[in-house]
Amino acid sequence: MELSEFTFKIILIFVPGLISFLIIDKLTIHKEFKVHQIIINSLILVSRQLSSVG
Repeated sequence: MELSEFTFKIILIFVPGLISFLIIDKLTIHKEFKVHQIIINSLILVSRQLSSVG
């Protein structure tokens, strides 16, 4: 199975957000997150990281 360039870029965009989310998730006390909340929070974290770089 071959990944397209677009798919690879999307994966690269979400990886930092997912890693940041997992770190924050382990360090804080909160209610259980649902899958859509994880995706949205990861996207927000990535957009903040990208806006601080550029």
